[in-house]
Amino acid sequence: MKSLGRIVIEKPNGRFASLFLGAWLVPWAVITGTMLYGIIFDNQGRTDEYLTILTPLLFIGLIAIRLYVWNLRGRDEIEFLNRTIKLSRKGSFLHLPATELSYTDLNGFALADFQSSPLWAVLWGVGGDRIVADCGYYERRIGQGLSKQEAQRFVDLLNTRLSAAKFSVESE
Repeated sequence: MKSLGRIVIEKPNGRFASLFLGAWLVPWAVITGTMLYGIIFDNQGRTDEYLTILTPLLFIGLIAIRLYVWNLRGRDEIEFLNRTIKLSRKGSFLHLPATELSYTDLNGFALADFQSSPLWAVLWGVGGDRIVADCGYYERRIGQGLSKQEAQRFVDLLNTRLSAAKFSVESE
């Protein structure tokens, strides 16, 4: 598919989550490494006890690493293709796949009500998206951590690009 342009919205660094998760991941790595060492080299028949503790510890650690990396390097990418727009999150792992929306289904972009996300979600970097892609039946939120002015600038840019892309599709 031919790309008609791409807009990248960099996520501002989530200071609270980055600081806390960075400090939390150091002892997590030490404890997890010690348990892995115990399983591999110093087993003495306690594999079940180690694995019972290690399995949820690894799961929680993966989520913490994902949030830490997202808060440091996260970004939203909006790519305008021939007949669709592709919304994706980059800069970490374990994200949902990209969403492709048809130009005919997309009503436009608007500012989101910032209060729709709880404070804990905003602080941890999993909520607080400021831009809404409105499809009538479906909403996709992007632009996490943006100020109201930055979000408005991106909304204007996205709506301009969307109307130009719709016009080029209609004129074909």
